[in-house]
Amino acid sequence: MEQPAKKSGTLSFWGAIALSLSIMAPTLAMSLNGAQPATMVGPAVPLTFLLSFGGVALVAYSFVRLTGRFHHAGSVYALAGATIGPRAGFFSGWGLLGVYFGFIITTSSATALFLTTLLDRLFGVQVPSSSASCW
Repeated sequence: MEQPAKKSGTLSFWGAIALSLSIMAPTLAMSLNGAQPATMVGPAVPLTFLLSFGGVALVAYSFVRLTGRFHHAGSVYALAGATIGPRAGFFSGWGLLGVYFGFIITTSSATALFLTTLLDRLFGVQVPSSSASCW
């Protein structure tokens, strides 16, 4: 039996999962990022976000300047390698890969947190933390 051809513009199962996680990212930033710093800095959370914005703006400005000077398809690896040296480019590239993996872990953990809370609030199902951490 032949499977029907997919329509143009349809998502696979894994594509739908990835899209759902990427759409959840802004919600995650607003719901979790403010609560955790509030336990440490109290009402100064907006000030910490403003200071963080300044640091991120400096990094963004450096990317704008460097990509204007070095026309290369690479990111941190190529730019750091061209300006500081190949060893710095190597370590910065691997560091960025580590950040990407950390983002995947954090987003998956937040998804598990939201899912366990949803199951508890809607259906009264208590999911053990060991099961949620396997998510």
